[in-house]
This record gives sequence, C-alpha cells and structure tokens, in this order.
Amino acid sequence: MKHFAPLAMILILAGCGTLPRTVEVPVAVPCTAPPEVTRPHLAIRNLRTDSPPADVVRAYAESLEAVAGYAEQLETILDGYRGGSSAR
Repeated sequence: MKHFAPLAMILILAGCGTLPRTVEVPVAVPCTAPPEVTRPHLAIRNLRTDSPPADVVRAYAESLEAVAGYAEQLETILDGYRGGSSAR
C-alpha cells in the first residue's frame, strides 16, 4: 500500500501535464424571417374540359413561365441564406 500512493500521484499528475484542447461548439444563430413570396396564378387552372387545344397550349406556356419566375424568386431568397454563393 505504501508504494501505491506515490504511483497514484504520478499517474494523476501525468494527466495534468497534457496541453489543453480547444473544443468548438456550434452556437445557434437566429435566422431572419424569409420574405413572403406569393404563389403565381396558373393559367391552367382556368381551363375547362371543353377548352380548345390552342387555349390549352397557351395556358400551359403561360403557367410554365409563371412557375419558372416563381422558382427564380425562391432561388434568389435561398442564395441569401447560403451566403450569396449559389449551390446550383
């Protein structure tokens, strides 16, 4: 038992001799609320079952343009949250 105490002290002090380590801890940062972007009105919603084919094609083309513009607005907003770099 007499030899155990000095050995225990050496082991305890050896643990204190290491360099301190830095630990990075993520910190939650509140995000600003995103701006509200209204969904576009799609022309295809106004189509009836008896609509002429020309009207159907025109409505789909208008809807496609509206959805593309809407997606571009959303991507612009997301780029602001990404720090300005586009991940596309």
